[in-house]
Amino acid sequence: MALVENAFKHGVDPDKNSFIELKLIRKENTIEFIIMNSNFQKDSNDKSGSGIGLSNLQKRLRLIYPERHKLIIDAGSEVYKVNLSIQL
Repeated sequence: MALVENAFKHGVDPDKNSFIELKLIRKENTIEFIIMNSNFQKDSNDKSGSGIGLSNLQKRLRLIYPERHKLIIDAGSEVYKVNLSIQL
């Protein structure tokens, strides 16, 4: 849920073209979740978000799926992409 919330919080701008793309794929014993969204750089005055959401997600993944998950975050200049795979 944190990934979807972040996509809407940081990837949508009412004054610019924006997008959010979600994919959920099941392959045998693996679930893969891919989310891509527009990446708008925050203004230096913008104090929203503490960055704790991704940190908490990583901690939960280590606790619930130790050695069975892979989280890749690519914060490109125009597109923010996250790929999460979990072995069932």
